Amino acid sequence: MKVRIQTTSEMLGTNPGDPDIYQAFIATKARLPEDIERAKEQAEALPASELEEKGTTVFLRKDGLPAIPAYHVKGLVKEFIGSMLDLGLFDWKHPKVKITRWTYKRIVDKGIYVSPDLLQLHMPEGASIGHCVRPLRAQTLRGERICLACSESVPAGTWLECDIECRVPELEKVVVDALTEGRVTGLGQWRGGGKGTFTFERQ
Repeated sequence: MKVRIQTTSEMLGTNPGDPDIYQAFIATKARLPEDIERAKEQAEALPASELEEKGTTVFLRKDGLPAIPAYHVKGLVKEFIGSMLDLGLFDWKHPKVKITRWTYKRIVDKGIYVSPDLLQLHMPEGASIGHCVRPLRAQTLRGERICLACSESVPAGTWLECDIECRVPELEKVVVDALTEGRVTGLGQWRGGGKGTFTFERQ
């Protein structure tokens, strides 16, 4: 199915602005040669490093426009299923495929395909990429520590389109339910702070 997602609040970038940091992090997660190759391609899609402050998280770029990796949509589905399982609200009936808290991530990885790999973000006319600075709090052995985090941002009204293929037809309803939850749990950083919320429609 083809869907169009449109943000209802500011969405923040998630990728470190330094290509070396990005590739090093992905390399620790990659298991297959194609994963490593994809990491190199995405590192090349980062904006010019001289334009970014160290520590700023950014959007990737595709044909000059900000973009997010397709796996963010998969991650949204995983987060939805995990939350519903924790709350005892996940309703799934299939004679052969069983989704549990130990299998759901693997099932999403192998059962749902999102394309293209980079999803272009189309901002409202006249809008430009901004920056969001916010405090981060952490409990450490020395007590609470506070630092500032900075991320690129795109405004409400930004939209993207993608194709979602479900190898198990019943997964389509799960994807739709997860996308519906986008009105309260969005995409990008600081989702818990209400950033990146969205609505969607099938094309």
